[in-house]
Amino acid sequence: LVLIEQESEWVSDAEVTLSVAASDAHSGVASVTVITDAEALEATPTGLGSWGTTLTLNTVGLTTVTAVAVDRVGNAAEHQRQLGVDNDGPVLVLELPEQGRPYRSAAVPVAGTAADTGAPVTSVTVITPSDDISIALDGTQFDQLVELPPAEGPQGLTVAATNAAGLETSAAVSIVIDDTPPAWTAISLGVPSVDGQLQYIRADAATLSIVGMTDSPTHTWNGFAEVVVVLGQSSVSQTVAGPGDVTVALDPPATGQANLAVTVEDVAGNAATETLLVEVDGAAGIQKRAARPRFWRR
Repeated sequence: LVLIEQESEWVSDAEVTLSVAASDAHSGVASVTVITDAEALEATPTGLGSWGTTLTLNTVGLTTVTAVAVDRVGNAAEHQRQLGVDNDGPVLVLELPEQGRPYRSAAVPVAGTAADTGAPVTSVTVITPSDDISIALDGTQFDQLVELPPAEGPQGLTVAATNAAGLETSAAVSIVIDDTPPAWTAISLGVPSVDGQLQYIRADAATLSIVGMTDSPTHTWNGFAEVVVVLGQSSVSQTVAGPGDVTVALDPPATGQANLAVTVEDVAGNAATETLLVEVDGAAGIQKRAARPRFWRR
């Protein structure tokens, strides 16, 4: 009986220390020889029933290794294994999360590919400030939600792919956890009030100004994503690049009362809304009636 005792099929070093177990219940083992495509080496006894030698695998990739044991009367037995040499780590492509992007939740998507033309990829691990999380591979692809520490603000994570030869490739990314909705100082429909309650604006040139918009102080990644103003049956959207003031052109109905809702949503998905009741006068324009603004957060 002869057996090559090599724990891994793949190694990262061309020089391999090989252990062979051989036994014979009758006359006993006389010799053990280890054979590759390039050489044949006599193994040296290292203990009871064990022989060892050092091989040099000259080819990157798989090589067939044969161990031949001969007993004292000339009977031979052999065992073959394929051993591989891989000098390079996996090719890792990290698609998500995006560098610098704010996420509303601490459950962040981690997605990409990890592939290797030599030793197969055996694991993909997400390394966070608090934990190492193993994620599943589907062929060469991975896609999984990973829970980060729930604290709002900048956070970093590293994704590491390891192959069967023990070689690792990693990619690091920094993101932001942001669950704070935008806010603003005031919403203006145009000309200052003349009687303490009403504001007037031309119906054919209606504009709305959002004054003093701010977002979470934990990031600066594009600030805001979109402003949506719904007036009656019409809806106007406008993308803005960051905090400050913004003016939106409106499309008011010809006359009568209408609900007006202003929603600002940042790139993390946090949104804030303020609603007003307005009245359109074809002659005078839009009149802003006294109404208590209502805010909610989603």
